[in-house]
Amino acid sequence: MTDTHSPDNAEPAFNSEFLDQMIESLPPGMPQQLFDKLSEECDRLLAALKDETKSAEETTSAAHEFKGMLANFGLDHSSRIAAEIEHSQKHASMIGPDVARLEASIARGRQAIKTVLDKSA
Repeated sequence: MTDTHSPDNAEPAFNSEFLDQMIESLPPGMPQQLFDKLSEECDRLLAALKDETKSAEETTSAAHEFKGMLANFGLDHSSRIAAEIEHSQKHASMIGPDVARLEASIARGRQAIKTVLDKSA
């Protein structure tokens, strides 16, 4: 399931147009609040995907939730990795390398978004 098209770090960390629109359209402080909630949810879902006791159905469900949440925040590349995990329908014990890719992609996205939000504050 490894992405053979391009290295993960060659993809943009996030959709900057989406974030710019969010910053412009929401009240001051709200983008940061949403980012904080996103960070909490990322941690929760990553823990679920790393839990090797999870069944394929539970892994698929967590990946599906992740895919939508990441896309809704403009983390398009991370969302695509979550979609790969979702469609693999594998037991949690079999997706370690893909979860590592997802975690690295999310970390890049979170750092990039944090930088933009800090500048807009």
